[in-house]
Amino acid sequence: MNIQARPPAATTTTAITHIFGTSDDLIEVEGGLYDELYPVDGGDVLSVTVTTDVGPREVLIGVDYGPDGIWHLTVQTRPDLVTITPARGETELDDVDGCPGYSDKATIVGVTSVHLLSQEGDR
Repeated sequence: MNIQARPPAATTTTAITHIFGTSDDLIEVEGGLYDELYPVDGGDVLSVTVTTDVGPREVLIGVDYGPDGIWHLTVQTRPDLVTITPARGETELDDVDGCPGYSDKATIVGVTSVHLLSQEGDR
């Protein structure tokens, strides 16, 4: 039986991490970090810690699976540290990073942790 472990979390500030929705109830974190997060409908926020040249910074990203069947990611703080690529359409194939067409994609360099927050608090 061949079991492959996921690569360890990045230890340098140059690792690229992508965050995107992969079903109607799952957000995936891929690249420098790997994780799966399960937001509830509306009011969820990702707290992303990013290592910069001047120390760690927190980026907040709102996540919402809309009635249009699209994952919408909205940068709430530190937009200078995040690139959002808009969803390409629900019939589009996954892109080179594994992001499906029905999800926005956040690309961030230097991610050291990702936590899901909700209106009820940290999860």
